[in-house]
Amino acid sequence: MEKGDDRDAGIAMGEIVSFGRSRRFRQPSGWHAALLLRLARVYCGKSPREFASDLSALLHLAIIESTVRTWEVARPPPPPHVVDAAVACTGLDVEGLLEQSRIAEPDPEGSAEAAGAPQATVEHDGVLAIDGDELLARLGVALEQESLERLGSALAGRHAPDARIAGSLEALLSHMRAQDDLLGPRVLLPAARSLLYSIDDITRDATSTTQRSLLSVAAQYEQFIGWLWVDIGAHEEARRAYDTAIVRAVESGNRALAGYLLACKSEQALMAGQPTRSVRLAREARSGPWRMSAIPLAWANDLEARASAVLGKSEQCNRRLDRSAELLARRAEEPPWAYHYIDKVLEVHTAMCLTDLAVVETKNAQRAIEIFDQAIAAVAPTRVRDRAYYLACAAQAHARNRQPERAAEVALEATTLAAETNSTRVLKNLSALRGTLRDHEDLKPVREFVELLDSLIRA
Repeated sequence: MEKGDDRDAGIAMGEIVSFGRSRRFRQPSGWHAALLLRLARVYCGKSPREFASDLSALLHLAIIESTVRTWEVARPPPPPHVVDAAVACTGLDVEGLLEQSRIAEPDPEGSAEAAGAPQATVEHDGVLAIDGDELLARLGVALEQESLERLGSALAGRHAPDARIAGSLEALLSHMRAQDDLLGPRVLLPAARSLLYSIDDITRDATSTTQRSLLSVAAQYEQFIGWLWVDIGAHEEARRAYDTAIVRAVESGNRALAGYLLACKSEQALMAGQPTRSVRLAREARSGPWRMSAIPLAWANDLEARASAVLGKSEQCNRRLDRSAELLARRAEEPPWAYHYIDKVLEVHTAMCLTDLAVVETKNAQRAIEIFDQAIAAVAPTRVRDRAYYLACAAQAHARNRQPERAAEVALEATTLAAETNSTRVLKNLSALRGTLRDHEDLKPVREFVELLDSLIRA
């Protein structure tokens, strides 16, 4: 056997993605078919209605706008002959389309979400145009050689996946979670989506027991993807990801994960400016038949507290914060997907609640400032995105404490860091603060903050 054919003898790290790509070109999954349809439409510069008309004429079928929209989210995926026709419209082959296409994500929906916030642009599915070695080098992923070979072999279709594959995929996801603050969604979102497509591919060839394990892992990838969409302000995409994750979790038999995903939807609603919906989802998450462990339950209580604070319900907020603290103290064996909720997060979220409640009682703002100052001092220098977020929240607390000049000074630092990390979530918070400081633009720090923020939004 020639060295070039001995693929099992040693597999390069980047080939994990390359194997998944080559296999999808031969036998695209439903999600990949949906992706190709959308890439083709956007490459042609067509709206769903226009593309439906073009496909109807080309295929001599009656295709309507709503059908194109459902195909693009794989509910159901488009038939192969439709995908072939869509790609043909571009004048490219599949590989050429994937290499050429970059798609701007849709604006977050709803007036509450738009409220002057800068909109995010993401290299949608850009991972498919990134060489595997480059992608995984950027992630800094390291797997043991045996796990790497097993995973690469399954993704290449040479061997049926087994339970150990699920463990390797979980290890990759764990690494991406740890890299979230350092790399951000513009690197991690396409990486996570590529691996999710690969999981879908290999699940078809697995035994029923392994399929359940892979479905549970896929639900966790979908949850992480949902969070990354939230972070860039693409709330419609986030909701779709969380809904799909819930279906995968239920099908895998992981009910606790399904309950946790309802809490994820509560966070998305809160970030989208829908506190009433957030409260309802958090209550469902903490009171449903999920048998969640202490940390996911603590997080659900935390989310209900934060949404209650936005609604001005201080007693309800305080009860949920107290309950969250009790549950955190009972931490034991916790699932990997509850990695993000720790005591320091509860402290910061308490400060956020105090800031929101300062609307009715100003003294809460001073306590919030003290907590934020401690949190900011404790943030590692490498966690730029977290530092920017905490600073933006602290600036809002200073504004609620009737300190517009200090609020602008803190906001200016947050804006500088937000520009470095391209954090839409932070810029949205700062845009809201700008409205609060509108009556104080005679102050130099306020003017400097507004000018810098405006320059970022224009860019």
